[in-house]
Amino acid sequence: MGDSLLRRFWNAIKLPPPAPRRAWEVEAPSFWTRFWEAFKPPPPLQPVALEVRRRRRWMRTGAVAALAIGALGAAAGLYIHGAPQRAEAAYQAGMRLAAAGETAIAADDFTRSIRIWPRSAKAYLERGLARRILLQGDAALADFDRALKLNPKLAAAHVGRGAIFRDRGETGRALEEFGAAIAVEPGVDSYYQRGQVYEMLGQHEKAIQDYDAAIALRPSAPFVYRARATAEFNLGDRAGAARDRQRAGEMERPPGEPAQTTELRP
Repeated sequence: MGDSLLRRFWNAIKLPPPAPRRAWEVEAPSFWTRFWEAFKPPPPLQPVALEVRRRRRWMRTGAVAALAIGALGAAAGLYIHGAPQRAEAAYQAGMRLAAAGETAIAADDFTRSIRIWPRSAKAYLERGLARRILLQGDAALADFDRALKLNPKLAAAHVGRGAIFRDRGETGRALEEFGAAIAVEPGVDSYYQRGQVYEMLGQHEKAIQDYDAAIALRPSAPFVYRARATAEFNLGDRAGAARDRQRAGEMERPPGEPAQTTELRP
């Protein structure tokens, strides 16, 4: 006898049997397992391991250090970039003091300028001139040498060296330095100083030639006229000496003051 009506109805609506699980597939968790996993409370937080905390601390420290180094580097860059301006300010302060006769303090300012900017030839030159006035001859020569290494065309440094050698009685070396200054840049001071050395050596004609060259460069330099007057007098040219002394007196006389008679003496 065939299946009953009810069995046939059940067979029509019942779910098919599950497909057999393959060997490599993971068995699905049961309904109750999935239900528990969805609603169970989360596990308590575990403390961070010591090594992890240490690494994080080093990372924070490194980040702060990097920022600090970057800020210091930027500040150092700005400071170095402003060195020429700060050196120039110290140099100008020294020049003002030197003009006021504060030679020792001026030398300190030139030293400060050199420390800020060691390649400043003019700071070495001015410190050398100040040290010469302070009778620090060897130190002055060292400064002039350094100035010439930085700027070989600095004629004033040769003049400063020549003046020291002349003061020491080393007339040959003095003439060499004044000649080097003239070769670099002919100037009133270099011609005048070399003329003074020639006059010391009794070479009056050479002295007059240098004084002539100085006057050609600066016709309003009374000290050169007086020096030439001395050389002319020593050569027996009393009239020429009188004229040069009169010219020097006219240049030095304040306006409105009457002229004075020039004496014929060396």
